[in-house]
Formats: sequence, C-alpha cells, structure tokens
Amino acid sequence: MPSLPHEIIDSVLSHFSPSRQSQCNVPEIETLTSCALASRAFHDSALPHIFKRVEFVLRGNPQTFVKRCVGFKPLIEANKAIGNSVKILIIEGCEKSLLLLSEVLSLLPNVSHFELGSVVKTMCWVDFDEQTTAAVSSFWKSNPLTHIQLQQVEALPAFEIASCRYLQSLQLHHADLLPCSNSTKLLSLTLAPISKFDCAYSPQALESLAEMPGLFLELEELAFTIGGIDTVYALNRLLENAPNVRILSLRHSYGGLYHTDGQNTPDLTPAYLRILSIHYTLPDNLAFPPSILQLLKPRTNAASPIEELTVEMIFEDITPEEFILRFDPQIGWAKLDDLLSDGHYCNLSKVQISVALGLTERAISNSELYAEAHSNFDVLLPQVRKNVEVIEFDFRPYCISEPSLLFQDF
Repeated sequence: MPSLPHEIIDSVLSHFSPSRQSQCNVPEIETLTSCALASRAFHDSALPHIFKRVEFVLRGNPQTFVKRCVGFKPLIEANKAIGNSVKILIIEGCEKSLLLLSEVLSLLPNVSHFELGSVVKTMCWVDFDEQTTAAVSSFWKSNPLTHIQLQQVEALPAFEIASCRYLQSLQLHHADLLPCSNSTKLLSLTLAPISKFDCAYSPQALESLAEMPGLFLELEELAFTIGGIDTVYALNRLLENAPNVRILSLRHSYGGLYHTDGQNTPDLTPAYLRILSIHYTLPDNLAFPPSILQLLKPRTNAASPIEELTVEMIFEDITPEEFILRFDPQIGWAKLDDLLSDGHYCNLSKVQISVALGLTERAISNSELYAEAHSNFDVLLPQVRKNVEVIEFDFRPYCISEPSLLFQDF
C-alpha cells in the first residue's frame, strides 16, 4: 500500500481542531479511520513520515477525546519513530486532558515545545491537583523542553516549571503558580536560567517565580503586560533579578498608569536595554499616554541605553476624522516629542510609530484623511530627527480579527 499524502497524515496528528484545519487547508477526515490508515501506511512506507507537531484539543464531549487518544496511542506504538520525532505538543482543554493523555505522554520523549491551556475563549481552567501535576511533571522532566506556554492554569507548583533543565523560554497568561517551599528555593540556585519570558495577567505566578532569582539571571528578552501601578512594581522586582535584559516589550492595557506619580514610581530601565517596544490598546476617549516612557526615563542625568523604539497604538473605536481632531500635533504627539528630545534618549537610532484605528467603510476609502494624518506626523519629532537615522510611521485600519498581542513570537 503506498504511503498517504503528507497533508492527510499531518491532519491525523493534529487531531482535528476545526479552526486550525481551516487555517491550514487540511481536509477533514474521520479520526479513528485515519489513524488506522496511517498506521498501515507507516508499515508499508520505505521512508516513514517524520512529524514535528501534535495537537490535542478537548472540546465539549470528553468521550470523543478518549476515542482520539485510543486511536492515537497504537499509531505511535506501531512505529516509535513517530513519537520520537514529535517536537511540539499542544494540549487544549482542562485537567481531564492531561489525565487522559498520561499514557500517551510517555510515548513522546523528545518534545521541546509544550503548550497547555484552556480552550480559547472559554473560562475553563486547567486546575492542577496532585494527580494532574504528576501526569505532566514526569513528562516534562523527562523531555528536553526548551519552551513552555501556560494559559489559564491554576495551582501548578512553580518549581515544577523551573526544574526543567533545558528551559529557555516561558510564557504565562492568567497563570497562578504555587509558591516554592524553603527547600526548593535553595534548589533553585542550581537551575538553568531562561533567556526569554512573557508574562500577562499572572501576578501570583510572578511572585512565586521571583522566589527563584536564579531563573532570570541570563534573561535577555522580556514581554510584560502592565495594567496598573501594582504591575509596575511587580515588573520592577522582576527586573531586579534580571540585570541583562536587552529587549523589552511592554503591553499597556486601559487606564493603569495614567495617575501614577513619576517621582515615586520605580526606574524600570535595565542597564543593558537596547530595544524597547510599547503596545497600547486604548478606548477612543484617551489621548496619547507617555507614562511608560516616563517610567523608562533614567532618574539620573545618564542617557538611556535604548537604541530602537517601537510604539504601537490601537484605537478600537475611533475614525481618522476623530483622530485628527483629537490628536492635535502640538498636544498629543508633542508629549512624545518632548520625552524623546530631552537628552535621555540620545542613543536612539531607530523609531517606529504604528497607529491602528477602528474604521468605518466610508473612512477606509477616504485617502485624504490618511494623507492629513501623515502630514501631521511629519512636522513632529524635530529634535529627534537630528539623531535618529530611521523614523517610520504606519497609519492603518484596525481589524477586530487581528492576532492578539498577548504572546510574543519567541
């Protein structure tokens, strides 16, 4: 029997997430039948297909998920080369997903990229109890995991993550990690430090990880969501344990920093910071907020080490006409001009400004509005232009379907 086409066997191992299939143009096939066909194909193929990615998605009926696991396990057992070649494992669902997959996990010994979380757009959390923790703990301790992403997980001991010997990048979204015991705090001194960290809406997890300072000693890339002054102090504590951050990406949610006292807020400027990205998502009644730049302004007369600056602003409910009326060049943009031209940011060599506006169909077709917005920007930042080699300005529509800025693409 000839080998099945690549796209069909790939669809077997993706285990039929409809949303992902539509993106990849993979045909839908009955799961159990496909597993049986693929199994025979592997036996008959002189060169078995090598797979790098497997996805398990628990949606709705757990019994369906059980059948998929039943069909998947013998497929890997029949040809160990399949399980040995899998490098990316993605599990969506709840704690039942892990328990049902406990036997399958032992057949995937070389996974380096692991994602675990609830089904997107649901409030179904993965709640770790003793049994669930054991199911995942033995798996990622025996695998060469370099990347872990957790979304909407609860009660997972922080040390379980930090004990992954090869971990390089960690991403947390709405993750609550249990604090470390005194014994694990001592053990954390021998942990291999990570180089990339992305944290959003996970204050308890951040507090737990902060108890293991050795984890961030070699951190170079940090992405962080700021929502209020409490998150600013949490970020400051993190940076105290991460002296070598070179790339910092800050996401700014509504409100948050608008009423902070610049004199009493911490100095968030890492000594070796070179690239700074700021992402704002704003309602239509707020002007340009320079508060993050103020936080990154050195308290001394020393110049900031930042060489590249990217500012992205998303206005969900504003048209170009409202934008032009509300953002007078001498008021809104002038604040940015003042901050960047006062000498602290004299090392800047590249500045990128991106503005995304919620648009009506009429506004999209009105090119004159875009031209006026560009001309307004063109007269700004006069002092910065003396030092900055590259200044880019992007003025575009905002679509609700745009990919989330929640996780950076590590």
